[in-house]
Amino acid sequence: METENIRKMLLMEEGQFYELLDRYLEKSKAKHQEIPEFVNEKVALKTLGLKSKTSLWKLRSTGAISYSKMGKIILYRYISLKNYITQNEHKTF
Repeated sequence: METENIRKMLLMEEGQFYELLDRYLEKSKAKHQEIPEFVNEKVALKTLGLKSKTSLWKLRSTGAISYSKMGKIILYRYISLKNYITQNEHKTF
C-alpha cells in the first residue's frame, strides 16, 4: 500500500504535489496547535466576534466570561470564551 502511494506521488504533477503537501501541513498544524489558557483583549474580541471593548466589559462584569486582572492587564480564560459561544448557540430546526 505504501509503495503504491509513493508511486502515485512520483507520477503526479508538481502543482498537485504542492496542493497535497499544503493540505497535509494544514491538518498537521491544526492537530498540534496548542490552545492557550489565557488570551489578551484583542484575541478575546476576535474570538467572540465583537468590535467593542464595552461589549467585552459587559460580559466580564456580568460573569458571563472568566478573566484575570494583574494591574491594568486583563487576560481572558480562552475556554471560558469558547464555552460562552457554545452556551449561546441556537439550534436549527
